Amino acid sequence: MKKTKDKPIKNCEKDAIKFIEILETADGGCSYCIINLLEQFIKKFPQHKELAEKRIQKIKRDLEGAEKVNKNINKK
Repeated sequence: MKKTKDKPIKNCEKDAIKFIEILETADGGCSYCIINLLEQFIKKFPQHKELAEKRIQKIKRDLEGAEKVNKNINKK
């Protein structure tokens, strides 16, 4: 069994991770689309809420970083 941060990953969790990875390819990687799909995933599979929320937070951080870069470029 594979371990993440010293916790074993159950087969169900492995499947959830694979499914989330597939969702992250939706609509060519559109961040807003992926967030929407992950929110729907949480509603249907609340037992995997933590996994999906981690991905959502990462996407939101990436979006915030991109917005800062765009603002700096537009100032020039």
